Amino acid sequence: MSKFHQDDTDRTWPSGLNTPADNAAAIVPHASTDMTNWCRGIYVGVAGNIAVVTVNDQVVNFLGATAGSVIPICAKRVNAVNTTATDLVAIW
Repeated sequence: MSKFHQDDTDRTWPSGLNTPADNAAAIVPHASTDMTNWCRGIYVGVAGNIAVVTVNDQVVNFLGATAGSVIPICAKRVNAVNTTATDLVAIW
């Protein structure tokens, strides 16, 4: 369980794939280095293509991802090659 820190600090929320993410970090695409925390979604800041390696080692290319969208994918890496979208944020 993770705490929701706002006005009601005694309230707890379950953590799972069907609940809102409670962590986020900027993504630095790389050829071989996985993200420190695998994510369950990628926010797209600036439109483009995203080359993702899933937690099951599948390589998936999301072509034409639009700015402001969230790609719901469990990923461990965003590859630098073939990724043209920028300002990516991992959420988990």
